Order: sequence, then C-alpha cells, then structure tokens
Amino acid sequence: MPLDGQQQIYGAQHPPNLRIIKELKSNPTSSNSNTFNPHGQPGTVVKAFRDFEKKTIDAWDIDEDDFNFNPAEPFPISIVDSEEVAKKIIKTHKENQEKLQSSPTLVKPVSKTYTGPGKALRQEITESVNQVTNRTNKLKLTSLSSSDKQVKNREPSNTRQNNTQINQNQPLEQKEPPKQVRYQPYISKDTDEDLSRIEKFKQILDSDQINLSELEKISWKGIPRMYRAICWKLLSDYLPLKKELQNKTIEQKRNSYWESVTECYSQNFLDLHHETLRQILNDIPRMNPLIPIFQNDTVQNIFQRVLYVWAVRHPGSGYVQGINDLLTPFFVVFLSEFIDIQNYTEIQVKDIEKLSQEILQQLEADCYWCMAKLLDRIQENYIFSQPGIQKKIIALEELMKRIDRALYQHLKKNNIEFIQFAFRWMNNLLMREIPLSCTVRLWDTYHAEPFGFSDFHLYVCAAFLCRYSKNLIEEKDFQGLMLLLQNLPTRNLKANDIALLTAEAYKLQVMFANSPSHTSTNNL
Repeated sequence: MPLDGQQQIYGAQHPPNLRIIKELKSNPTSSNSNTFNPHGQPGTVVKAFRDFEKKTIDAWDIDEDDFNFNPAEPFPISIVDSEEVAKKIIKTHKENQEKLQSSPTLVKPVSKTYTGPGKALRQEITESVNQVTNRTNKLKLTSLSSSDKQVKNREPSNTRQNNTQINQNQPLEQKEPPKQVRYQPYISKDTDEDLSRIEKFKQILDSDQINLSELEKISWKGIPRMYRAICWKLLSDYLPLKKELQNKTIEQKRNSYWESVTECYSQNFLDLHHETLRQILNDIPRMNPLIPIFQNDTVQNIFQRVLYVWAVRHPGSGYVQGINDLLTPFFVVFLSEFIDIQNYTEIQVKDIEKLSQEILQQLEADCYWCMAKLLDRIQENYIFSQPGIQKKIIALEELMKRIDRALYQHLKKNNIEFIQFAFRWMNNLLMREIPLSCTVRLWDTYHAEPFGFSDFHLYVCAAFLCRYSKNLIEEKDFQGLMLLLQNLPTRNLKANDIALLTAEAYKLQVMFANSPSHTSTNNL
C-alpha cells in the first residue's frame, strides 16, 4: 500500500515518492530513509495529480469499453470490392518478392526447413512443456479479469475489418500499396549509398572473425531488415564474434533455456511463484491489443514462458509490469528470420501457425537470452525502489533546465512533475510512446551504443521531449499538459524521424555526458 502522500504509478513495483525525489535533488548523497517523513500531508502537486486521475484515464490502461463492439453487426463493405483489392495487393506483393529474390546482394534467403542445433533435447521435453502449458492455461482462465477475457477473445479479423471500414471512403485506386516498402529503407529501389551499406554489412558478417567496432559503427544509423536479427544477437553478446563458435554456442544456450523451462514449471516452482505467474498471465492479453499477432495463443504462451523463467531466475527484481513490452521487439525481429515481414504490426497469424515446433522453440530461446542480456544492462530499473529510473528522471529534469528553459518553467508553473510522465519513458524505453517499427529502428542505435539502453536513452528522452516543446507550451493548464504528455502525436513517426531523434540525442550526450557540472543548478 502506498504511504500517505504517495501516488501509485502504473508499472512500478515499488512506486517512488515525490518527497524522495525532491530530497535526492537537493542532497543526492543522503539516504531516503533519513529524509522521508511518512506522516507528511500530500502537497499541491500530489493533489493536482489525484484530481487529474479522477477526470482522465491513463494511456496505459485498456478500458473494456474500448472493446465493446457487436460482431454480428455488418460492416458496409462491398464483398466484390474487397476481393478486387485483395487480389491487387497479393499480385503486387508477389511481384515485389520476385524482384527482391532476383537480386542476391539484397535478399538473404530464408530457410523454411531450418533444423538447427539442440533438436534432441527439445524433442525430449516438448511433451512435458506442453503438459505444463495446459496446467498454466487452466490457471489463466481463473486469473484473468473480465476485461482481460474480452481482449483475449477478440478476433484478429475484426481489427482488419475496422481498418478497412475507416479507409472505405477513399477511392479504390488509392488503396493499392506503393511499390516501395514504407519501413524498409534498405530494400527494393534504394540509393547507391544504401546499397553500399548493405554490401558493407554483408562483408562484416561474412568474416570469420567479426569486427565488433565496425559492426557497431555501421549499425548506429540503422540495420537492414535482412541482417537485423543476426546483428542484434551479435551486438547483444549472445553470439560469439568468431564464426566457427556460433553454432555450438547457440546450441548450448537454447538447450540451457529449455532445461530451465522444465525446472521452473515443476510443481514446486509453480507453487512458490504462483503470484508471479498470475501477474504475467494478467498482463500478456493487454499487450499490444491492436496488433492481432499478440492475441494469438501460441505467441502468448511463448511470452508467458520467457517472462516467467526470467522472473524465477532473477529473484532480486522479479517480474515488473513493463518488462513484457521489452520482449516484443526481439520477438518480431527474430521472427523475420523465418517468415517474410514487411510491416511488424501486420504479421499474419497463419504465418506463425505454419512454423514448426522446433523453429518456435529456437525463436523462444533466442528471445529469452537477448532480453536477459538487455535487462542485465538496466538492472537498476527493476530492483527494489527502482533507483535506476529515479536517477534518470532527476537527470532528465536537470537536463531540461539547460536545454529548454522555457518548457521546464512552463511545466513547473502548471505543477507538472517529471516523474508523472517520464516514469514510463524510462520503464519501457519509450515503447508506449512510439510505433513498434520506430522502436525497432531506435533499438538498432541502442544496440550499437556501448550503454545505449541505459545512458544514451536519457538523452533520447530529452530530445524526444524537446521535439514536442512547442505543442506543450501551447497547453495552459495541468490537465491539458498531462493529456498531451501521455498521448503525444507520434503515430506517424517514421524511421527518418528516429534518425533525427538519435542525432539530436548524440549532440546532447557530447555536450553534457562528460561535463556533469553543465547540468548543475549551481551554474544557473
């Protein structure tokens, strides 16, 4: 239970207190336990935020009213028109794929029958894992709330029908997709510079001993889609740089993961970590509710096992709401090794169902290890009291004083505390703020930065806030500012916008990272 004057924050295992934040800013070396008075009354900021919460719904929450629809109600769509549009899309997609496959320098063939290492062990434990999955599914039915069930039972086809209904007023000839892929700047008809970058990636990855510094340097500006999965595994330190060791290493890692699955889903562990599993089962159906693939049972079972095993293996932090989002980019990127994905938000459920059990097991193990590597780098964000997030919020506030004084004063004038909006920016690495395709592009840079997910993310958040400075200053009251901060207009962001964002963040890092006194209030 939060103490008096302490506001619950969505996604926090141990929600910070505004009084602690202020004490840390005034005296960073002091102990929280010595400066916090539990009998103090809530201040103006806390009262204002509580009044705001009573009038608004946080952007994180999924209200069940959002999903009240009548499946039997017909959509005003012509069947003939729908069939014609579908034929055109299929024809165009087929032509594009034939062009891509005809160019060996642009497309790396995907093996549909890839067997990979570790087959014997995974075949032995498949039956036991399936039995455990059946047991946890029974637990799922009893633990999900009514709103969770409503999201869970939502048919993916309804989402596509809704999209079609929104666009039906457009002429048919405008619905045909463009020849170039929107989120794939390095494939199809690109510039000579892009083609040379692809060739450079190919040369680096084909080397017997991969040059990590060169790979980081070229990956900073974005990784071509066909090389993204292997590059993320290398940059995450999941795969060794020496090529002859890669198969053996990945076999050992995958086998080790499935041994952990068998152990963690034993009855003793399930009894001990029942509450953790229940929380994971509650959160997974709420994850990316508007992307059909994440409402699929196979995908949700993968996420359930990965998150549960990680939580059991890391008792110091355990499972915290928001960690489930950090698994999403790894899943869609590693999935692209086995199926052709042009848009991460439009992956077809039927494509997942075509994959063999062995491929799904390899995908799951790879996701687990790379997510674990990521969380190791930002471990302070998820341990008791989440000190890593608190420090970054204080640093962000001090940074904004220096780089955008007008916006900082405007937020303070309207009783806006940085913790009220920046907490989830730090907790989820901006995943709740920007589209999934932009998150994947941003993570290209984060993987290429030595401390991308920890230190560099702070400067990305600062550049992100500055991007919407003008919009925020136009809002004149607390409620308007909070609504905008929780729903920034980022829906139309593209990869080029992320490139500009990371460039601005790099400038801030160069200016302030090695000169902490620049952000000190003593210099104001």
